[in-house]
Amino acid sequence: ASGFTFDATLTDADGDQQSDTHTITVTDTGVTVNDPTNLVADEDDIAGANGNPGTPAIGDVDPTLTGTVTYSIGDTPVDSVTLTGGTTGLVMLDDDSVTVNTRWDANGKGGVLTGFRSDADANNLTDADKVFTITVLDTDVTDTDADYTMVLLQPVRHHTDANADDLETNTPTFDVTVTVEDADGSTDSSQSFTVAINDDTPTLAIPDDDTDTVVEGASAISGSIAASEG
Repeated sequence: ASGFTFDATLTDADGDQQSDTHTITVTDTGVTVNDPTNLVADEDDIAGANGNPGTPAIGDVDPTLTGTVTYSIGDTPVDSVTLTGGTTGLVMLDDDSVTVNTRWDANGKGGVLTGFRSDADANNLTDADKVFTITVLDTDVTDTDADYTMVLLQPVRHHTDANADDLETNTPTFDVTVTVEDADGSTDSSQSFTVAINDDTPTLAIPDDDTDTVVEGASAISGSIAASEG
């Protein structure tokens, strides 16, 4: 809070005076951030990863790749909306000694939170280093809310090879903190949303009517099996 003090003096016709001091305090209403939308990404939907988009599996869930955070601010316009992911705890699929870190690159009132391999140069990321992005477009930031969108670029490890299964129930998660700042520098970082990454699985399909009989010693038979590696 801030304010100011002033003195007032009243003088009547014969010169008598009365003085008083008054203080006015200005209280900053600050910023209040409400619960943002949690996100769910499905590895089956990764572009170019030979997944099984739209194919249900045990434990599979519908992806939620866009979210909204609402807030109230004391001094308009809003200055910025920032996302912070820190060290996610995710582990890379191709090397379980490599984890996933994050960095924020501001752009206007928004920016991009990038998840990247811990063995990469954080200041010189290539496309192969990036695991996911969560983008807050400058045009999607208003004085009352902001939208964000996630793109999953690489799969992560869900379990050890020894514990591999045909389920999609082992879903690693991490939290992203939302910070909103208003025009006079007041901030609120009290809210966060959860990001879950749903596992993919291979699929195997043998046609129901693909039944064959072969006599011992006869020629080989042929058929087809539809498979996807997930």
